[in-house]
Amino acid sequence: MSYADPATAGLTSFATTDGANVPHIGGQPAGYLSVPAFATPAQGYLLTLGDSGPNGGGGYLNRFTFIFDVLVSNPLNWTPLFNTNPQNANDADWYVDPTGRLGIGDLGYSSAGAVTANTWQRLAFAADLGAGVVTFYRDGAQVRQRTGASLLDGRFALYSNLDGGPDVLLFSEGDPAGTYTHPLCVNSVAFTDRTLSAAEIAALGGPRPEGIFVRKLRATLEGPDVSLAWSGAANTRLQRETTPSPASWQEVSGTSGASQYTQPATNSSAFFRLVQP
Repeated sequence: MSYADPATAGLTSFATTDGANVPHIGGQPAGYLSVPAFATPAQGYLLTLGDSGPNGGGGYLNRFTFIFDVLVSNPLNWTPLFNTNPQNANDADWYVDPTGRLGIGDLGYSSAGAVTANTWQRLAFAADLGAGVVTFYRDGAQVRQRTGASLLDGRFALYSNLDGGPDVLLFSEGDPAGTYTHPLCVNSVAFTDRTLSAAEIAALGGPRPEGIFVRKLRATLEGPDVSLAWSGAANTRLQRETTPSPASWQEVSGTSGASQYTQPATNSSAFFRLVQP
């Protein structure tokens, strides 16, 4: 990820939620990137997908998922999330509109109110372009699905590591009819070069301060015992091992879908980790 131009660097700031002007995520402070309403098509953030080659049966990336943990500033207005043209020579390919809909004309829009102003939300775009299926999610729940003719190697396909230069532009757009950008706060951005299933995205749920594919395991002493706590999910499991390598991790009974566990004091060391399918 890089700045699209030197001006973008000067317009960008980093901060931590204060719980007042910028709400915490899940009640906990979280770091974020403050994105301005970019004034020119030269501005934005570029992604280079160096480990991702063409897929889905075409010459470009046709199976992929974007996930954004974002807060769109009040009042809502046109907010571009990504543009498959890194040169920003056209309008973006996924927007929040002034009524809180998610989408773009060629894929359709969710119902109004899918996105709420000044609220942290996890927005996901899951594409299988060869199959003609693109699905939008908010906080793990589907809000729109496009089905129909194949979109293979079309407008929504992404450049890959076979193409020179950056591959995607974030939070900017190049519609010559006007400027359709808007301030937002970004806690996390995730990309994977496959189409995550509805069950996988549901398991990720809503935004968390530690990020999208990360779950922090917090340990505190309670007398002689160790109390472990984490952000729970339906399929998150706690595992334990006496040595980190070679590992033979064992499930900790009763922790599937939980968010805390107390380890009674023992005379031996133990290692813990969180896993998801």
